[in-house]
Amino acid sequence: MYGAAGLPLSAVCDEFQRGDDGYGFWIECPPLYPALASVALPGFGAAHRARMRDFPRMGAMILLVRDGADRAASNGRVRVDRRGRPVVDYRLGEADARTMRRGLAATARLHLAAGAREVLAQHTSAPRARDEHEARAFGGLSCGPNELTVLSAHVNGTCRLGGDPRTSVCTPDGAVRGAPGVYVADGSLLPTALGVNPQETIMAVATVVAERIAARHRPG
Repeated sequence: MYGAAGLPLSAVCDEFQRGDDGYGFWIECPPLYPALASVALPGFGAAHRARMRDFPRMGAMILLVRDGADRAASNGRVRVDRRGRPVVDYRLGEADARTMRRGLAATARLHLAAGAREVLAQHTSAPRARDEHEARAFGGLSCGPNELTVLSAHVNGTCRLGGDPRTSVCTPDGAVRGAPGVYVADGSLLPTALGVNPQETIMAVATVVAERIAARHRPG
């Protein structure tokens, strides 16, 4: 097999999508290109080079966890340091970490069922699974800071809409509070992670915001 050719995103497993309170995970078969593989694979120097030499025989699955299950806390923060530079902090909450570990075990088992000889997780310790027992052990791996490579897709909610000024940047019409005449009409408005690809939701929200802007500023 060769991950950099053929149809991208050819298959998806949504068996675990619902999870607890709707915050589960799903598994996809993504395209895998050399540059992406080099960033995602753990290791340095000779060990990393040896893994990259196996690229033509490497298959990948991505585990997508819908974050935000810890409703009472925010796992991410954006602040400004003393020099005026933005600083982004993010740490998996307890509920999301449990979901991540369940997903790692399920993904490893799926790889082996599809014929993989060995499964490598994106941890700095580079754990491997060669059989069912080792695959299930992925469910006990740590998800602490700097131990697991986590990538982000479909980032939403940075200018969330809502009726409460204490918890939202924009009004339900997409207007930015404190900045008259400024509107947001993209995925920034979504108050939580959707758990699915958000393009249709973003188009729907943008349409509503556009209609309300037009109605508010209609001539006469």
